Amino acid sequence: GDHMRPAFHPAATISGYCQGVEYSGPVEHVFEWITANGSAPYINARFARIEIIESIAVVHLEVQRWSGKLAGANARASDVFTLLKCQGDWKITHKLFHWHDQ
Repeated sequence: GDHMRPAFHPAATISGYCQGVEYSGPVEHVFEWITANGSAPYINARFARIEIIESIAVVHLEVQRWSGKLAGANARASDVFTLLKCQGDWKITHKLFHWHDQ
């Protein structure tokens, strides 16, 4: 989780669904979950869409074969990130996610 932190804006938030339950809150939850989940050696992530408009961007990421203590085996997720260019660096301001049921 600590490796991800620099990519996010300090005020970043998340929203989405995991196992049919809605979650919204601070992005800190993502860092904690990633750390608790542990490694996912066979994860396969691909960018499905990237749109840049001057100082803002939207990135759609599809993740397959996620594994680990919390993810289980062969999990799949869809993420949509909004980004803002802050002092020349891109920072994620919001993570919107859907954790797919197996």
